[in-house]
Amino acid sequence: MSTSIEPFIHTKVVVLRSETSAQQAARVMCERGIGCVIVTGNEGEISGILTDRDLTCNLLANPGDLDVPIGDIMTRTLVTADESADLEQVIRIMDREGIRRIPVIRNMRGGRQKCVGLITLDDLIASEMVDISSLGRIVRKQLVRRGLRLVERKGIEAVWSRSAAHMDQSYHHFMNAMAEKTDLEKELCIQITRFLLGCLVQRIHYSGAAHLMAQLPRRLQEDLFSLPPGPDRSITVSSVVNETMVRFQMDEPMARSVLLRVLSVLGQILDPGQLEHVKAQLPEEFRELFAQSEKAQRAA
Repeated sequence: MSTSIEPFIHTKVVVLRSETSAQQAARVMCERGIGCVIVTGNEGEISGILTDRDLTCNLLANPGDLDVPIGDIMTRTLVTADESADLEQVIRIMDREGIRRIPVIRNMRGGRQKCVGLITLDDLIASEMVDISSLGRIVRKQLVRRGLRLVERKGIEAVWSRSAAHMDQSYHHFMNAMAEKTDLEKELCIQITRFLLGCLVQRIHYSGAAHLMAQLPRRLQEDLFSLPPGPDRSITVSSVVNETMVRFQMDEPMARSVLLRVLSVLGQILDPGQLEHVKAQLPEEFRELFAQSEKAQRAA
């Protein structure tokens, strides 16, 4: 039997307009003892959520910028739950998205939405409603997303991950470039690239994974979020080569050749500084594989 979310909804939610200054928002949050506010646009539509972390990061990075509108620093990618959702659905959303707070929405006439409350991971933990496995996944995904936002704030975000509206276009642009430069059939290139990126993400710590994923199309990022967290020390060059042989029905020389080509092209497409950050967290045998791919690319 499903569990209602009603007992876990904080109904006293503070809503501020997007033009409210950061200083005003900080004052409201301090006075109310809350960690976030819902942000609305000019027509009253829900446009984002502002957390204490958003405020802290902005004010520390820009100490004199107290009057910045909260619409400029809020988290725009707002994930919500309908008030009719059950608790299991909400936990799955937190798990999938790696978030701790979910606004609860009521659909009104005319297609408008009203925020009727907020559910937080902290309350679910206190109520012992989240199992340890789900909790671990939620927190790990939150840490990786936090790393991605840090990378993006430093201006390193790749051109194809800037707009969610262009996810498919960006993904295909990326994969077309990979297929062309590796001289592999596109579908095979897609499968091998996704497999190899998955291995790399799982082999390194979440901070390095965030730097790697920040360079990739958003559609790839979302897929990589679902992988078990690293570092997985069972992933070795030999295991990657062997799995490539089995999955794609190749002999060992062909598998190594294809992997080197894919690594070589990734080295050309990704930001050099961020790639070095990733390689620094990899074992020596993987760094040597990258070196071999670079040598092969120079010789081509």
